Amino acid sequence: MTDSLVTPKVPFCTIFLVVSTIVCNALVLLGNYWTADAFVEIGVSTKGWSKVGIGISDALIDELDEAMKNVSEEILVSLERVMGVQTELDNILSLVGNTTDSGISNSSALSLLDEHGPQKGMMLLQEMQGNITNHSALTTIIIKSVDEALDVIFDKVTMLLQELFETIKPTLIQIANWTNQFGDSVVKAIEEFSTTLDKAQKMFDQAMAQLATSGDNTDVMINNTFNLFDTEGVGSISVDSLISVGEYYAISALSGSKPYELIEKYDRDGDGVLDVDEYTFLVDDPDLTGVMGIVLRNYAKRLAEIAGAVGQATMRSEVASSTADYLRLVCAKNETKVGWIADRLSNNSLVGDFIGSVLVEMCIKNLDPNQPVYTDEDVGETVTTKMYEYNNTILDDMWVYIGNTSWWTDQGFNTQYQPSCAEMLVNWTLAAHEAAREGYPDLALVDVVAGVTLEEGVDKQKVMEAMPKAAFHLAQESVKLAKLEKLQVKKQKRSRMFSTRTGQMLLHRLQGGAMASRRADSEDSADSNAASQAIGGGTAALPTTLEFAKFLSYNATTTSSGYINDCTDYSGESSNSKDGFNSKIKGMLAKAVSFIETFQTYASAEGIAMIEEKFQNFTVNAVAEVKELIEERINGLIIEYEPQLEDSLHQAAYTTGEKIGTLIGSALSDPIAEALSGSIESALEDTIGEEAATEIADTLSDTLGSTISNFSAEYIGEYAGEILDGLIDQALESGGDILNNSLTKLKSAKLTPAQAKKLKAKGLSLSQQSSKRVELKHDLASISSLDAEIDALFASSNRQVMKARKAALYHERSEAGLSADLSSSWTDVYNLMTSFYNLIPQAVEVLKDAKEDVSTMASNLNSIFDSLEEKGPAIFDAVEMYWKIIWGVYFLFIMPFCVFTLYYGFWASGWFGGPQALSEDDVAPVPPTDFSGRVKTLCNSCCHCCKGFHDTHTCFWSVIILMQVMVLLTFLISIVLIIIAGVEFMMSSSCAAVYVVEDTDSCTQALETIQSWMATFSIDGNLLTNQTIGAACDEYSLLTCQMISTKLSSAAIYCAGFSFLASVFSLQMVFDSATLHEQAVCRRKAATLRLKAEGRF
Repeated sequence: MTDSLVTPKVPFCTIFLVVSTIVCNALVLLGNYWTADAFVEIGVSTKGWSKVGIGISDALIDELDEAMKNVSEEILVSLERVMGVQTELDNILSLVGNTTDSGISNSSALSLLDEHGPQKGMMLLQEMQGNITNHSALTTIIIKSVDEALDVIFDKVTMLLQELFETIKPTLIQIANWTNQFGDSVVKAIEEFSTTLDKAQKMFDQAMAQLATSGDNTDVMINNTFNLFDTEGVGSISVDSLISVGEYYAISALSGSKPYELIEKYDRDGDGVLDVDEYTFLVDDPDLTGVMGIVLRNYAKRLAEIAGAVGQATMRSEVASSTADYLRLVCAKNETKVGWIADRLSNNSLVGDFIGSVLVEMCIKNLDPNQPVYTDEDVGETVTTKMYEYNNTILDDMWVYIGNTSWWTDQGFNTQYQPSCAEMLVNWTLAAHEAAREGYPDLALVDVVAGVTLEEGVDKQKVMEAMPKAAFHLAQESVKLAKLEKLQVKKQKRSRMFSTRTGQMLLHRLQGGAMASRRADSEDSADSNAASQAIGGGTAALPTTLEFAKFLSYNATTTSSGYINDCTDYSGESSNSKDGFNSKIKGMLAKAVSFIETFQTYASAEGIAMIEEKFQNFTVNAVAEVKELIEERINGLIIEYEPQLEDSLHQAAYTTGEKIGTLIGSALSDPIAEALSGSIESALEDTIGEEAATEIADTLSDTLGSTISNFSAEYIGEYAGEILDGLIDQALESGGDILNNSLTKLKSAKLTPAQAKKLKAKGLSLSQQSSKRVELKHDLASISSLDAEIDALFASSNRQVMKARKAALYHERSEAGLSADLSSSWTDVYNLMTSFYNLIPQAVEVLKDAKEDVSTMASNLNSIFDSLEEKGPAIFDAVEMYWKIIWGVYFLFIMPFCVFTLYYGFWASGWFGGPQALSEDDVAPVPPTDFSGRVKTLCNSCCHCCKGFHDTHTCFWSVIILMQVMVLLTFLISIVLIIIAGVEFMMSSSCAAVYVVEDTDSCTQALETIQSWMATFSIDGNLLTNQTIGAACDEYSLLTCQMISTKLSSAAIYCAGFSFLASVFSLQMVFDSATLHEQAVCRRKAATLRLKAEGRF
């Protein structure tokens, strides 16, 4: 047995355990290195997807926003040309009406019938006893005169229609392209892609938040957010401020009674508010975790949206609106920048129209409860006070604009806001004077606002206190007066243009009785407001205004980017959890689709062809339609009045018969009464007496005489009327033959130069027309054979002549290759112009909102993905480096213990000299003299301790405890690795849910969707084509999950499995160490016994 303790043995168990532990830990290290490589891949993919997001942003600006801007400008030009066409349509009808009625007034018969109607006109003709032989020829002559009038103006209308078509056709083609670009399938695909992009971005954010160190820039965040919490701008945070912050930024943790509890909890000095130091503790409250990041990121996001909107603005109204939004936002945080803008608005570097528009926009946004609010201060008052500090006359100068209703209309503002804004501006002016410690303004303000000069000595305070309400009522009256003036202009224009009967007839027949340009002249019309606002709001910004907009956009973009980077450093995320592209893209797509649907009828090849056809039909047929209506008008004077005249003549015949009967009855009444009186008196005298007989005879004779007279008058009158009526019928029938002969002669008749000159007269006033008629009546008296002319004029056979003329007109159109049936081309164009007039303002407003959504969404994408591209790869690269270092150090830490255990196993088994007998001689160590000596002494002492006291229980259990701590550490690390493995599996499984970052086909299909939606879509400046898009997913490392899933899965298996095995083997090594210790003790004892036996101990 002693020999077995002396002979060295190979510690196979120890070797197995040590090797297994080293191998397991090496595999764990390999798994962690794979995890680190996966982090690098995620960083690379983060950069790739950031480039995709930035590419989408650039395409939105370069293509979609630019196209919307062009369409908006073109559609406004189209609206102006539509209004021009409407005006010219009215001008044509007015001119033709005046020309026609002027021609009618040159015919004595037609003039009298037109002016006085059939009965009175007939009587006048009978009284004047003239002979009219040329009235039928006036139809041809008037039509010729109308031709001359149409030649002057119709070419202009045709040109306007052509210009309108050339302007609106490219717009409709673009909208038709958008119909495909925003089709149902495309919209659905884009919405799905936006959801996927959201998921991918959130996946990167979650990884960054878990891996990045956060909170390192707390001091910077406190400095950036304190002013945002101080909504009252007083340098401290009150309960009301916290309530406002909760409302402004939708923070549920600051609702209810929570603000009161927080102030009470962190108000250490008891003043009821929080200063900066107390605010530091507030933001660390467990219920407000990450609140600084939420508030500042929302502020930065809104700032980026404004930067995008103002940067892409080209119209004055757009720049003014964005400037007002910027001031309303920045006033919540940085009044220094408010001062910069106020200086630009007051130093005369910008035009007054723009400055006034900014003030009006701030006023209107103050009045709109749906506008976002970020401060409790009155932003308009703050801005105007700053403006007054820089230029104390600027506010008085602005009243010239804001107090002028015409200016409001020209700028495209709704005048219903003018009274409230006038009141608000006066209040701002008074506040500016008060802030400057100047007291109340001079009475000159009254002159500026009300145009009234007050004498010195009036109560200045009362006057100034009454000024805001006075400004309100003055502006209110100004708006009412402007509406009345426009209404009066409208009525006067209609009265002036359509005073003639023919003009009114044309207006009713072709346009339903409404002027085509009526809406343009009617301020009380909602359509008019929309059109005027659209045109006024479409005024192009001046170069100085655009330069200011670029400065503002650059400043806002830079500031927003800095804040977002601070938030990313603070929270480790590039966006808030509630931020998403999907909702924004859906909103933008909905507005774009709404705009497209507005023009759905016209924005297609068929719709464009329909418009062109209607314009061509108008050019070809409109003149013929007007001529036809003119002929109907002239012929109608004959046909319309014929039955009325016949009825009048028949009625006159019967009236004359009744008069004849009455005269005959009266003539018979007295003789009959006298004869009856004598006979009755003689018959009754003997019976009742002379006196009574006389009285009865007189009564009966009067009654019988009256009865006989009435009977005679009725009978004779009826008979006489029938006789006269028959004579009139004979006269009218014989007049038909005379009319046919007259028409045949008059068709070849030519006008005298004097008559032609009269027919060329255009636009006669009522007084001029009346004068012409008097002259014609005078001429009529010298014409003979009036009776024959009357018969010819009103003969029933004249209708056949009219039909013949109309048939000739149709034949003429057929010879020209035109349709025999006249189309309603005039009405078609009129309705088309009305439709455009109604649709375009609505479309402009919808397109304006959609364009703003595109700009803001592009800015958001840019800011978020810029931050993600800058911070993401750096974070993942840093994590990869630290991950490798940590696990490399851990492996190196484990290795010495494993090597020492292996060495100990061989030593305890008799190798390397093995355990030897301990000498009882205790030699004192030599004191060290230098550094190396000290190190040598330390090592010798440690070795002497282990060698000399190895066999003691204290040394054994000390080593065992140390090794158990190591095993425990290994076990804890294995638990951590198992958790990490779970996270890796989760990431791998979550990747599987985001197909676009997992599957090559899905990724390519997503890029193709974006490329088909926006042809300018590029990644890292490289335009995607059909040839390159297939390789883009691999080239830009977009297949994140495909890239990391294998590594993470393998790493999870290696880290979880082998770390657990390493812990088990390490524990077994502890057990094996106990065995080795006992073996070493026995070997030492055996060696001691051997030395004693040999006498050497």
